[in-house]
Amino acid sequence: LNANFRRAILHAFDRMAYLTVNKSEEVATAMLRNINGYPDIVANSEGKNYMALVNEAYKELTGVEIDLSDGQDPFYNPEKAMEYVNAAKADGVKFPVHLDMLVIGDSSQVYVDRGNALKQSIEKNTEGNIIIDLQFEPANTVEAVAYYNMDPAGSDYDITTFTGWGPDYADPKTFVDIYSTSNGYYMTTLGLNLDADETAADRAAKDASGLTQYEKYYQEADAIKTDLDKRYAAFAKADAYMVAEALIVPMNMQNISYAVSRVVPFSGPYSVAGIAGGKYKYMQVQEEMVTAEQYNAAKEEWLAAKG
Repeated sequence: LNANFRRAILHAFDRMAYLTVNKSEEVATAMLRNINGYPDIVANSEGKNYMALVNEAYKELTGVEIDLSDGQDPFYNPEKAMEYVNAAKADGVKFPVHLDMLVIGDSSQVYVDRGNALKQSIEKNTEGNIIIDLQFEPANTVEAVAYYNMDPAGSDYDITTFTGWGPDYADPKTFVDIYSTSNGYYMTTLGLNLDADETAADRAAKDASGLTQYEKYYQEADAIKTDLDKRYAAFAKADAYMVAEALIVPMNMQNISYAVSRVVPFSGPYSVAGIAGGKYKYMQVQEEMVTAEQYNAAKEEWLAAKG
């Protein structure tokens, strides 16, 4: 529940070591995401995308200027990790702290190696103050506990990487509300009941962790219905707060990879939300394989037309 403890994990975790277990460095770098939301989910009337609004909100909240854009890591910093470990000690946190991490152990070596990569970086960069205990379980067990489980009491773990979200509609709310204490999908993952069914322990955890303040920002943003610029800025504040308080450790986006294809680049449908990208409508197929040069040229043309 301690914010400095969470920040220590955020700055100790080498996400590149985790992702390059089965990705090239180029792809792993491109996959990095540093906020809960999608940078281009919306843009305001001045043309600023949502990512720019989150960066501005972060500076307003913390006084610190940071670039949270995709494709780079503004967090990884072992020295800063130890600063936060010491700050957590000053707050009264007793070290070492052991955290359980669910890992699929029976179907793919990738999961095992990624679990070890996370463990090694956090333990090394916190000088053994934070210990990650890998809990190797069958895939069915991990999926049942960390993915399909709908009972907060069944979320018996400290760390899971088996979560993710795709936008259902083109508004920042589609991401921000998943950690709402009143209706958030991921309250169960955090082991907490929604506000309507909460216990005294739930309320104490929400207050101590900062989730109560996050809910306040969420509700304030969602109450703005007609001024979209104010609405987007208000949601950006909630997203910036989530990063500043290290309520989650952002990881990566999944749609970055190498591909061998004959599909004409950008000929299919596109949307920032929903399932349009998975449809075949308008898609064109060419005889030759798409080259990097062709793709990059098509991307520039598409971005220019998109505006």
